[in-house]
Amino acid sequence: MSEKSYYDLGTSAWATLPGYVLLNASYAIRTSEALSFSIQLRNILNTLYYTEAGGYPMPPFSIITGVQLHL
Repeated sequence: MSEKSYYDLGTSAWATLPGYVLLNASYAIRTSEALSFSIQLRNILNTLYYTEAGGYPMPPFSIITGVQLHL
């Protein structure tokens, strides 16, 4: 994401958020007709970045796993 300018209604002025790079990865495998497993790695580089709405920090590196059972 490149540097972004936005109008901050709280201060009635233009503000800028610095650019950042995110790296995410995911993998899923179906082991049978009814069962599948998945893993997601989010924000692998542990980048500190903020949302446009109020400058809230976003989550650091995280691992998400999942299992799906298809009935």
